[in-house]
Amino acid sequence: MGLNELIKKGETFYNQVQSSEFGGDYIKGEDYEQWITEVAIHMEKESLPSVIKNRLDKTLENAVGNGAEYLETILGILKAVNKNGNK
Repeated sequence: MGLNELIKKGETFYNQVQSSEFGGDYIKGEDYEQWITEVAIHMEKESLPSVIKNRLDKTLENAVGNGAEYLETILGILKAVNKNGNK
């Protein structure tokens, strides 16, 4: 799966944001977990600065079961890499 496909698929998860009874929101599920793994596999092939790689790794590790801000960070990184044409 290429960056454009990962971005499009990731944007669909905004529809799956759920509200927690304790406040805040979260996203979880097998499809979300699979997408996160696909992002990790794809981004391992990219030549990313260590600060971006580290931020992405931490975000991917904590994304499932947490708020939409994790999804926003992942999508932001994917879009920036796509825009800058990293291979």
